[in-house]
Amino acid sequence: MHAEGYPKFNQAAYTALWKELDAKDPAKGFGKAGDYKNTWVWFDSWLARVRAHCQENASKYVTAVSVRFWETLPLARTTAMRRKAAIW
Repeated sequence: MHAEGYPKFNQAAYTALWKELDAKDPAKGFGKAGDYKNTWVWFDSWLARVRAHCQENASKYVTAVSVRFWETLPLARTTAMRRKAAIW
């Protein structure tokens, strides 16, 4: 979800969501027990539900500032700063 623009959606939020929705109940259709002991396999339907949750609660998971500092600068200076950032 971070790559989709929800950097504040973390492991704690993920765990709280599947517990709140009782998503590990196989009858819900979000996943099933894995082939190995104590493992769980999530289906694409779960990913879709998590994505929908993030979209519905975007204010909780999106940072206020999403523009990089150098994106606000003139182009010549921006290019130099991007080169430095790529090194870091």
